[in-house]
Amino acid sequence: MQGIMVHRICSMHFGNMMIYRILVLSLVIEFVLVLVIQCLVGLVLMKEDVPNPVPGYSLCTTPPYTAWMATFWIPIVFFESLVLYLAIRVGLRYRAHIRYSQTVVSTRQSLAYIMCRDSILFPFMSLIMCIIGFISNTRFSPLDIEMAMSVSGSVLCIIGPRLILNLREAYYQPFTEEMKMEVESDKAVVDLPP
Repeated sequence: MQGIMVHRICSMHFGNMMIYRILVLSLVIEFVLVLVIQCLVGLVLMKEDVPNPVPGYSLCTTPPYTAWMATFWIPIVFFESLVLYLAIRVGLRYRAHIRYSQTVVSTRQSLAYIMCRDSILFPFMSLIMCIIGFISNTRFSPLDIEMAMSVSGSVLCIIGPRLILNLREAYYQPFTEEMKMEVESDKAVVDLPP
């Protein structure tokens, strides 16, 4: 989903290469930091000696969880905050443009409106999921952590395709309206009295 958001934000900034470079660099830094943190967590967990509660049986147990292991959320929160900031900035410009322009607003939602709405709403939702994940990793039990991770993963899997579907719907809206007008005009011709 982050790749989709990078392309959306860049297109909303009309292909500004500086924005593109900042976003791609931020995404790479986020990826590397999360990877390094996860590797460090894995090394620490491998060194932990987990007591076997039942002698003679090998059980699936996890080592004690420490709060610093939740730091992998921090680079993700920073990237999502950057994307949200850039989307809000474009959204405010779009709103000012609509307010001061003399154009007639059609009944359908414009592509620009949908891009602004989704590009602000979805990073905001991602940011909230990251904050919930961070808080659950630092404050709650391992079961709660698993539930928070599952919710975060499922929400993000739903949001990504929804971004694409909303754009597709906005793209095809003019064609759908044109077809409706054509069908209505055909009905009007058929309903003429003899």
